[in-house]
Amino acid sequence: MKIFLFDVDETLWCSNGPVTRNMLVELRNQGHAVGLCGNWAKFCQVVPDWHQLISFLNCSPTVQLVDGSIIGDKAWWMTEFRRYVPHEEMVFVGNQLGRKNSLGVVCGSNCSEHAAKAGVRFLLEDEFAAGQR
Repeated sequence: MKIFLFDVDETLWCSNGPVTRNMLVELRNQGHAVGLCGNWAKFCQVVPDWHQLISFLNCSPTVQLVDGSIIGDKAWWMTEFRRYVPHEEMVFVGNQLGRKNSLGVVCGSNCSEHAAKAGVRFLLEDEFAAGQR
């Protein structure tokens, strides 16, 4: 089983992104775990049956410690999740800060940096929407 994590804003159909609902359903039907590592509140508000599409969501608060380390950011959360949840591979689908996605929307998240920091394979939202897995 692979774990596919998705940013929401400028990634998923419900928030100006090219990744469709059917793409998430397809992953689930193939036996993969599907989760959110982004604006989960927006997703849950606009997708009434959100619980039938995703297995988990990252809703941990972000806290910066006195030493400058950050607990709860996307990289921290992916690292912790990888540590405790058995899986074949983890893939984070999201965007690069300031880049326009295929819908012409400027991306506001630095997902690629978080994935690199956590040692997780990263795919741009447009790459995933075009069929890369």
